[in-house]
Amino acid sequence: MKTLGQVLGTKNLVSVIQGLGRLDPTSKLLPSELLQATRTVTGNRCTYTKVDANRKTARLAMYGSPSARRNLKGISEIPVTLIHTVEHIVLPMTTLMNLKDYQNEQRQKMGMQEVARQTSDFKRYFDNLRAAAVCSALTRGAVYFDADGNLLSSSTNAVVTVDFGIPAGNKGQLNALGTGDIIDASWASADTDIVAQIESLKQAAVQLSNYPIRYALHGKNILGYLQTNTVLKEYLTRTEEMALQAAKNEIPSGLLGLQWLPMQEAYSELEDGGVFWWDDDMVVFMPEPSPDWYEFIEGTYPVPVSFELANNATSAVDVAHSLREQAGMFSYAEMLTDPPSIKMVAGDTFLPVIKVPKAVFIADVTP
Repeated sequence: MKTLGQVLGTKNLVSVIQGLGRLDPTSKLLPSELLQATRTVTGNRCTYTKVDANRKTARLAMYGSPSARRNLKGISEIPVTLIHTVEHIVLPMTTLMNLKDYQNEQRQKMGMQEVARQTSDFKRYFDNLRAAAVCSALTRGAVYFDADGNLLSSSTNAVVTVDFGIPAGNKGQLNALGTGDIIDASWASADTDIVAQIESLKQAAVQLSNYPIRYALHGKNILGYLQTNTVLKEYLTRTEEMALQAAKNEIPSGLLGLQWLPMQEAYSELEDGGVFWWDDDMVVFMPEPSPDWYEFIEGTYPVPVSFELANNATSAVDVAHSLREQAGMFSYAEMLTDPPSIKMVAGDTFLPVIKVPKAVFIADVTP
């Protein structure tokens, strides 16, 4: 048997909400590294280092000579406010009474199961927000919120915008180097030399940012374009493994040196309507996930140390002593008396950050 404090204690509730894994279907489509915390900061404000390309070499010097001063260019500290959310639900009186019945193990077990179920359902909202924010960063190059704190699918009616500064040349048909579009012919045409376009993009990527592209996150039409492309037909049957994947209606892993991830099911229900984040003809090209160019920052939030302290504090000093900082997702519970019930609070403090804007390419492959 467990006490009310053990079941509703902050340690247990935080363990439950953080230990449930990713419940949002969209988050399971993304490379897992994009949703793993890379840095924890205190509170909800911090800076991140924005980096432009650096392909310059160090200079030759006479052995034993004094060092030459180097001014670092293309590096800047960007202040940001992290995304923060905190909401609550109220568990019914019956759940409270079940949990308090220490003499009836079966009844208490029912109460514990209800707390776990409600926590799981509650967590989905926060999972959905994390996944949607990452998708928005990758497909829009920014994250948008309205005046009520609702995540939006575009800048329309946005009051708060976190823009990561992906250049215009890294969007659309990818005039990344300013010398002409890399996507200079539609992938919908079977005779388009997609291989040449990808090779040109690879060169442009290392020239711009020093980060080679390794992932292609794509919309629903891309598979068909590759399957019917005259040049790519040979590539799709080059090895037995690729042929087997192609036969399963999948883009073979490693085709043209890239990992192709289908994102047509990446969907969120937002205040401005439901949105499929990837347009049908969209491909987001990016490097291997790494803290060098991408961060997932978690902030902290004060939560009660225990259920008992949260409900028995009688002064400001007691309240202060009853709190500790919790990074990322958090949850705690309080007693309500009118009517007797349990108020469960949960929230999150985080931000996905594209530190090297030139490393990401948001392509429309049908000009």
